[in-house]
Amino acid sequence: MRSRGDGAVRAKGGGSGPGRQPSRGRSRGGGSGAGNAVSPASRRTVRSPEGPRGGAMDSWKKAGKGGQELRGAATGAQRPAGRPTGSGARVVSMDRRRQPAAAPRKTESRDRRPCGPVRLNTLGYTIGGLSLVLSLFGMLMIYSASSNLSFIKYGNGFQFLERQVLAGAVGLLFMLGLSRIDYHRLGDYSPLLMGVGLLLLVLVLFPSFGYVANGSRRFLRFGVQPSEFVKVAMLLFAAQQFGRGDRDVRNLVDLALPTLAVAALVGLLIMLEPDMGTTVIIMVAVLAMAVVAGARWSHLFSMLSLAGLLGVGLIFVEPYRYQRLFSFLHPWEDPQGGGFHLIQSMLAIGSGGIGGFNLGMSRQKFMYLPNAHNDFIFSIIGEELGFIGTIFVIALFTALVLAGVKAARRAPDRKGQLLAMGITVLVGVQAFVNMGAVSGILPITGVTLPLISYGGSSLVIFLSMLGILMNVAAQGTRGAGRNLSGSEESDDSSHMRRRNGRASLSPARPERGAGVA
Repeated sequence: MRSRGDGAVRAKGGGSGPGRQPSRGRSRGGGSGAGNAVSPASRRTVRSPEGPRGGAMDSWKKAGKGGQELRGAATGAQRPAGRPTGSGARVVSMDRRRQPAAAPRKTESRDRRPCGPVRLNTLGYTIGGLSLVLSLFGMLMIYSASSNLSFIKYGNGFQFLERQVLAGAVGLLFMLGLSRIDYHRLGDYSPLLMGVGLLLLVLVLFPSFGYVANGSRRFLRFGVQPSEFVKVAMLLFAAQQFGRGDRDVRNLVDLALPTLAVAALVGLLIMLEPDMGTTVIIMVAVLAMAVVAGARWSHLFSMLSLAGLLGVGLIFVEPYRYQRLFSFLHPWEDPQGGGFHLIQSMLAIGSGGIGGFNLGMSRQKFMYLPNAHNDFIFSIIGEELGFIGTIFVIALFTALVLAGVKAARRAPDRKGQLLAMGITVLVGVQAFVNMGAVSGILPITGVTLPLISYGGSSLVIFLSMLGILMNVAAQGTRGAGRNLSGSEESDDSSHMRRRNGRASLSPARPERGAGVA
């Protein structure tokens, strides 16, 4: 009788001589050499410890569940003699020895650039729909708030509405075009766009190119407001720089140069107009992008402290800023001076009640509330449509911000995430600053309500930015089921991808190259 320690027990028909019987032990791995040849009979009949009904597939299922048998066979290691094989099945590996794990991938992945025009998805259409609703609602309120002033000034009650409709048509074309163009291409041209924006900010300071309106030199003589164009250029530039793989934003030098240095230059030029509100909004958006990029809080806190000291100094340098700050805190101490705007705005909002006086029935727009169709249009909404109208506007902006955050979370790469978050923060912060200023929560800064206030440059730029946001949203869902080469892959395989870049195998299936003999 042959002892159990004489050697590895082979499968039925697999021995070197006649009379060999298959073992009924548990499989622990296969040997090497000529003994690995397996007869066709063993392939047809393979017995398992639980009976003949499982066959070879039961062996695979058991190996897949435990994982031990397959791992031992896949490495091709020789097991010590005397260990019986389990079901009579031998796992033959055609793979070489397991390769060492690859080095961890960088945090920055390659750009997921689509081959053709980007197709919009549900999230993109949602962002576009909210933008159009806000724009159309703004045109309605602009006509309601400005018809009297337009008739007195131009002899045509539709003058401001016609200009806004024309700007809205141009902005719609930009939004549709930018929603189909890959945002990576825009990022490639971001240094050029940033250079053009800086040049326009310099030109507007010269009387030959810019003119003074409402105490500040913000507009060029051909009707363009450079600070609005710089918003989108700054966001594209910051996303391109923060999203580069060779930059570590946790390093102070990579964080400050060149992004924050360019942002500081932009803020300085805008403050010379002067326009402190736009400067603050751009800086908040850039700092939010830095937070998303992973900058150190200690660096950001130091920069915010320095910016705060500079802001306090600038407030006391200009008398009108000092007056606005203290009139915000105590408007009734100077009702005919610094507190006039805020008092008239609060009267308009408070007199509207729940349902308002009805559309077109505002009384404050008759020369009581300055800039009723521009900076203080939210006050006219509260007066004519009441609390219901103001909640409607707030709900639309809230939905737009939530859609932007969702687009940022689904972005296919880091640049898309930064760009979507920057646009979302800029739109949300500017809307909050405007509504807070006209309701007495914040000091009056002179910024418009996005998509609703009168202003051609503002409307075109915001629709363009939201078109870029639609593009990021569309590529986010599109890239979720595609690899970098653009080929389709299942959701399971995309979510089960290992850190070394290789798709992980399902535990219920053997590795490629392994077979059952």
